[in-house]
Amino acid sequence: MGDTHNAQGFGGYDYFNGLNVPCAVSCKIENPETQVMSATTIPLLITGGLLNPTLWIANKKDVDGLSLFNVD
Repeated sequence: MGDTHNAQGFGGYDYFNGLNVPCAVSCKIENPETQVMSATTIPLLITGGLLNPTLWIANKKDVDGLSLFNVD
């Protein structure tokens, strides 16, 4: 069957608060030896301005966000 990945998100933007886009990435991975599928979902949050958004793991407060890009 093989591995599958899915990403989804929907949120908002306003000039003063920037992006607030909750999203999630789901992965289904097949063990090639046993053909057993395992699945996990990672809750994410995209915040910041349109020119410098940051990706966060939603349930991790002590982890730095990942800058997706930065346009000067």
